[in-house]
Amino acid sequence: MPKAKSPVPKTRFSLRSRRVFVYAALLIGFGIYLYCGGASNYAASRTRAALARRDLDSAQEWLDFADWLGDRQAEIAFLKARIHRKRGELEETRRWLAAAQKLGWDKEAVRREEIILFAQVGQMRQAEPWLSELILSPGDDGQEICEAFVNGFYLNQDLRKADALITSWIGDFPEDPQPWVFRAKMKLSADKHGFAEEDFRQALNRDPKHPEALIGLGEALLRQLRPEEALAEFRQCMNVDPSLHEARAGAARALIVLGKSEEALVELDRILEAKPDHAVALLERGKLHLAAAHNDVAVKDFEALCRLRAGGVAHRYQLALALRAAGREEESKEHFQYVSEGQAALRRADEVSFRVSDDPTSLETRTELGIIYLKYSDPIKGLAWLRAVLSENPENRPALAALATYYRSCSHLDEQFSRFAEYYEAARDRVGPEKTTPEPAVKHDEASSVD
Repeated sequence: MPKAKSPVPKTRFSLRSRRVFVYAALLIGFGIYLYCGGASNYAASRTRAALARRDLDSAQEWLDFADWLGDRQAEIAFLKARIHRKRGELEETRRWLAAAQKLGWDKEAVRREEIILFAQVGQMRQAEPWLSELILSPGDDGQEICEAFVNGFYLNQDLRKADALITSWIGDFPEDPQPWVFRAKMKLSADKHGFAEEDFRQALNRDPKHPEALIGLGEALLRQLRPEEALAEFRQCMNVDPSLHEARAGAARALIVLGKSEEALVELDRILEAKPDHAVALLERGKLHLAAAHNDVAVKDFEALCRLRAGGVAHRYQLALALRAAGREEESKEHFQYVSEGQAALRRADEVSFRVSDDPTSLETRTELGIIYLKYSDPIKGLAWLRAVLSENPENRPALAALATYYRSCSHLDEQFSRFAEYYEAARDRVGPEKTTPEPAVKHDEASSVD
């Protein structure tokens, strides 16, 4: 009698079928998710999250991915504008805001971003009238609004308003380290180093890896002659992000104070290999070469430094010293003369600056200060003062002329500076001599010429 056939087992086949069905369903679902814009929505949300953390590199990566997906173009244009604004790229910010509005992005959001832009660059005449409205209805932009307006008040040296808004910022966003960083920087610039240290530590209590706070704390400690502690903070920041040249430069400065010049020189060389125009590294390396009587090498570092137009009389003085040490006496005399003129102008600025607090509407005073700072001290500060002046009086010829000359002298550094120079030259020429405002005490042709 033949044996009965065993039934064919179906378990394996059924299990495989179910797996194939599940995989197919997942693929179809993922395809539908992509088709419906889920991936671009996710990329855009990640961009916003990175912006909220002030991580611009990560935000740019996610935004590039969202852009590649080819969806949500209006939102992508708006986010591009925000990234450019945070990087201080004003022309690109305006271009992408216009694109976002043309593509149908919310007009109110575009208007708000324009106001935030005005505040960030210190054009408070356009921005400040909207502050109360923005604070009362901030939407998701409360921190953006506070940060931009604090920066604007600080650029205009309206420290009272800046500090008041920082207090509100801390109250509304107690976990945000950034207002503490802002307050600490204000105290650092006022030489209140101990108070600055306390505020930087408050920021680090909220974010122990905050790069600005780590670098700022290191700077505050260094100014209090505590180089070992400062070095630890700078190295901690380098551990967080090895590409932060400011932290490495701070570590080099701390090493110099500790008498470890050879170690400092290694750090400075590493910075300048990656970024040959790093002003602090050029300055500190030049000083080390000068101290070691490597005078010709020091001259090269200081000449490169002065071409950056980043430090006015302080940098020119170092170049003059190096030229004299190298036996180039006649060349050094020109730079010593510049330093002498600059020191006199800066003493004048110290006297004049008191008038700003007495009469903050005095355009003539602010124009004078802006021109002095632009040439002899801190170009960033000078640019902020002059742009603020032009926000109130776009036909202020001394301010236009000073900006035109400055950007023309810097055109070798960045192609964008050439466009800025052309813009201010054209604006200056349109004004004409009949619309000039009273010349400041430091004459324009003396204070804004290229040396």
